[in-house]
Amino acid sequence: MRSAMKRSLLPMLLTIAFLLTGNAEARGLVIINHGEDIVDIGEVAEEHKESVRTEIGGDAKIGYIHNAFGVFWLNIWTWDGRYCLYLNDQYWELEPEQAATLLGQPDRALRNPLLYTFPPGLLVLIAIVAHQQQAA
Repeated sequence: MRSAMKRSLLPMLLTIAFLLTGNAEARGLVIINHGEDIVDIGEVAEEHKESVRTEIGGDAKIGYIHNAFGVFWLNIWTWDGRYCLYLNDQYWELEPEQAATLLGQPDRALRNPLLYTFPPGLLVLIAIVAHQQQAA
C-alpha cells in the first residue's frame, strides 16, 4: 500500500516542481494561475454607502487585493496583500484604517482573509508532505 501511494505521489510532485520552473500558463493538462486576485471582505457600511456611491458611481465593496500563484486554480503562494474598494473590474487601494471605517468596524477587528493567509494549494502541499512523512 505504501509503495503504491509513493508511486502515485511522485508524478504529482514532479509535475509541481516542473511547473515552478516554467513561465507557461498551461502545459498539457496542467493549468497555472497567477496575477492579481481580489477576495471579498464585505459590504460598505450603510452610513457610508451614499458617499461611496457618489464618489465611485456604483455600489462598491470592500476587498483584499493580492498577487497569487497557483496550480489548477488553487493558490499556492500569495503576497503583496492590501485592502481596496472595488466595483466590477476596477479597484481603489485603501489603508487598513479606511477599510475598517468603510466596513463600520474598529481597526483592531480587521483581519487578513483566511485564504490569503493560508492559500489552499499550500495547505494541500503541506498535507501531502505530512502524509509522506507519516508513511515513511
